[in-house]
Amino acid sequence: MVGVVAVGLAGIFAAGCGGEPSDGGDDAGATPDAPEAECAVGTDCPSGVCTAGECAEPTCDDGVSNGAETGVDCGGPECDACADGSPCDAADDCTSGVCSPAGTCVPATCADEVLNGAETDVDCGGDACDPCGDGSTCELASDCASLVCDPEAGTCTPATCEDGVENGAETDVDCGGDTCDRCDDGAGCAVAEDCTSGVCDATTSTCAVPTCTDTVRNADETDADCGGATCDPCDTGGACSAPADCASGVCTAGFCIAPACGDAVTNGDEECDSGAVDSATCNADCTAVECGDGHLNTTASEICDDGNTADADGCSSACAQEAGWLCSGAPSTCAQCGAGTYSDGTACVDCGTIDGCTATETCDVTDGSDLVCPTCAPGTYGSGTGSCTACTPIAGCAAGLACTTASDSICGTCAPGMIGDGTGACTACGTGTYDAGASCADCGTITSCAAVETCNVVDGTGLVCPTCASGTFGNGTGACTACTGITNCAAGLTCTSAGSSTCGTCAPGFGGDGTSACTACGAGTYDAGATCADCGTIANCAATELCNAVTGAGLTCPTCASGYYGSGTGSCTACTPIANCASGLTCTAAGTSICGTCAPGYVGNGTGSCTPSLYAFTAHTFTSCGASGPNGPTLAGCRGAYTTTWDESASFFGMTTQGYQQWTVPSDGTYRIEVAGAQGGSDGGFVGGRGARVRGDFVLTRGTVLTIVVGQMGTSSGGGGGSFVARSDDSPLIVAGGGAGTGNGDGLGGTITFGGTGAGGAGDSRGCGCSGGGGMLGDGGSAVSSTGGRSFVNGAVGGSSTGCDGGVHVGGFGGGGGAGHRDNAGGGGGYDGGYATWVGIGGGGSSFNGGANQANTAAVREGDGEVTITRL
Repeated sequence: MVGVVAVGLAGIFAAGCGGEPSDGGDDAGATPDAPEAECAVGTDCPSGVCTAGECAEPTCDDGVSNGAETGVDCGGPECDACADGSPCDAADDCTSGVCSPAGTCVPATCADEVLNGAETDVDCGGDACDPCGDGSTCELASDCASLVCDPEAGTCTPATCEDGVENGAETDVDCGGDTCDRCDDGAGCAVAEDCTSGVCDATTSTCAVPTCTDTVRNADETDADCGGATCDPCDTGGACSAPADCASGVCTAGFCIAPACGDAVTNGDEECDSGAVDSATCNADCTAVECGDGHLNTTASEICDDGNTADADGCSSACAQEAGWLCSGAPSTCAQCGAGTYSDGTACVDCGTIDGCTATETCDVTDGSDLVCPTCAPGTYGSGTGSCTACTPIAGCAAGLACTTASDSICGTCAPGMIGDGTGACTACGTGTYDAGASCADCGTITSCAAVETCNVVDGTGLVCPTCASGTFGNGTGACTACTGITNCAAGLTCTSAGSSTCGTCAPGFGGDGTSACTACGAGTYDAGATCADCGTIANCAATELCNAVTGAGLTCPTCASGYYGSGTGSCTACTPIANCASGLTCTAAGTSICGTCAPGYVGNGTGSCTPSLYAFTAHTFTSCGASGPNGPTLAGCRGAYTTTWDESASFFGMTTQGYQQWTVPSDGTYRIEVAGAQGGSDGGFVGGRGARVRGDFVLTRGTVLTIVVGQMGTSSGGGGGSFVARSDDSPLIVAGGGAGTGNGDGLGGTITFGGTGAGGAGDSRGCGCSGGGGMLGDGGSAVSSTGGRSFVNGAVGGSSTGCDGGVHVGGFGGGGGAGHRDNAGGGGGYDGGYATWVGIGGGGSSFNGGANQANTAAVREGDGEVTITRL
């Protein structure tokens, strides 16, 4: 366009106005006519456009660069922006929004700091540029680094663990990394900590299914690749939770113990094991009880054991001392007692004597009982018993009296008029009999007759039953007939004819005694004989009272009313009141009251008291508040970082020493404290050791002030700081060790080794040197070009570094040790500080846990540490 304008002006100067040759007069060099002036060609006009012999006004579609345009029909305040390569005066003249210093529109790029091209926000989004950061404008999910574009706001949303997309530090969709939960089997992973199974397949980068050969304790294993329901039992020394987890079958204090006779488990080459003592089935030497083995086991009911199972040698095949023998010792030796004696277990004793006995007395050879006379003298009886006694006389016996016992005297011949020759009595024929000649014959029997049947004493005719048995009728006749039955009649069924039955006593739990029916007593009643009576009442009972269905005793209330205790007993007693309890008061006994819901402003729901709270509190995570390096955060920094209201009050949150956050317990109760140490610094392609994570439950008192130090990540090869929670007297509640910095390899993480002394870690002065991490009580050891991390009681400042390699390798706040060179590892801070190592791998700080219900994990925290307190 510049060339076109130049040619037009030259033509004007050469030809003069109207195209006539210039004669050098007044018209020479005159400018083109104003618009609407007459013209022959475009060069005659200021706009460069001649239409129908008149100069036209400039427009944005006349094909000429004129007016305020910077290019042909583009640029300037009136026309559209110009395409790439067109002239321009300012960025607004260009479609790309970029005008080069040479005055030319240049194409859009992803680094020109202008929203142009297919970008959805400045230099990001679209098909050509990198995805945009959180909060940037977007149209599609692919426009965002998080892969999540809010369809309503049209902005990129930060990655979360519930957005259904693999983003952020995740290794698969919404799992893995240091923020989300661990991934299930088959999901993507980078390290073992990304997986629920604890195993990341390095070939496929996916979480592997737990196996019994993956060298990791996972699934229900009690130790690595052993224990639980799937894997083989563990060898001696392996961790266990039940005897079945151990090859030995013995689990003590959480570890498998080697087989031993006396451990009460049959293992090794034992036949049995009863705990090194004789039992009914096992000998103390762990051999099975066996009669005849020569081991006398009295617990197994052995009286003797002669080393064999033969009978008739004094000790029977059942290891019992045989009658008439004496056995002793183990193996037992036995001897037989002589005639007329017996064995009392220790000696052979004489049986004794019987008056009137004509032969040697005998007795039970086992215990001397049953003294017997083999033959008694004539005129007596008792041969073969323990006495000789005169026979009992028989009245009316004429001759031939004899007997074998006191009640079996026999009369050879009865007196005239009596019968009974050769029997034990001489009697006249009595009731129920009649004279049959040589004997008195029985009249006969009637079924169900309860008395002796009678008949004519001369010829036995006219058989009659005087009294029929209970449950029948027919007294005084020749037959007894059963009464009609009554269900649940226990005794006393009587009648005078068919259909007139009456029950004397109904079965327990049934009323109707003395009537013709027995009826079951219902719930809350008992059998009172003829009727079912009510059990009674108990005050404040919320259900029907019960009692013994037979006797009515034992009145109880199944369920007491709300606010009372005693269910299942004979009374309901009011629970002990709890002050400020709004509702839901329950108890099981006096002094056991529990409040369901405390009044507003009080805490203690589900406990035995409602106490006032200094301020509302559920849980809070204490952080480094944005601070980094060796020094902790300021009070203003933490108040700015936290979104609570109580942190603004000096009564509840403060800081007298930089980095030492002081928090006041709002109410009495149990609090769960979870503490994570910081990661050590990373350098040279190696990764700093991760901090330990420990958790415990603590009973805290309202108004108690706790001091909290949150460990910060080390720089370069500097050690990570430990995280501490302590009382105001510096006594620790819980401490998580920080990880070591890198040396010539990855740093070691914070440990969960307990039982330390609070000492600082050792430094290493070789070469450029490196320093140990600070402990609870002692500073870390310093070296040539660095200092050790300060202890908790001495400021907790991270170790410094002069860096003989020109680098800065300081320890993180929380006692991380400094290092003098990128190849030298500073130790991590902790309860005991970690050691430093020259050209090697440093040690992480140790941990401390004084709480209940502990959960402790070594080397898991990346980045800065944190402290989370939750009221349970």
